[in-house]
Amino acid sequence: MQDCEDDERIGIVALADKLRNICFVQGIFSDRIQTIVRSRNGNTFDEIAETALEEESAIFSKNERYRQGPAFGKLLCSNCGKTGHVAAKCYLKDKKDVRVNKLGSEIR
Repeated sequence: MQDCEDDERIGIVALADKLRNICFVQGIFSDRIQTIVRSRNGNTFDEIAETALEEESAIFSKNERYRQGPAFGKLLCSNCGKTGHVAAKCYLKDKKDVRVNKLGSEIR
């Protein structure tokens, strides 16, 4: 860099900044956040990082609202009797013994 002219040095730094931004975006774990960050066309690293953080926070908040919704924990499994899931998602579904219903026929 010491042997470069001022305009060459500026170009090298600008190219390094662009490469850093590209590598940062490609390293984002979520494809959804990558797509959003790319579509916003941030010019500086600060803009790109801020967009990624905002989107990650929004997704996290949405997931937290879903988990703490009124139905969470109130689901009752008709297979094992525990709360938090339904019979279709029961982890004991295939492990239970064959039961007999009130009519006398076997059910699984």
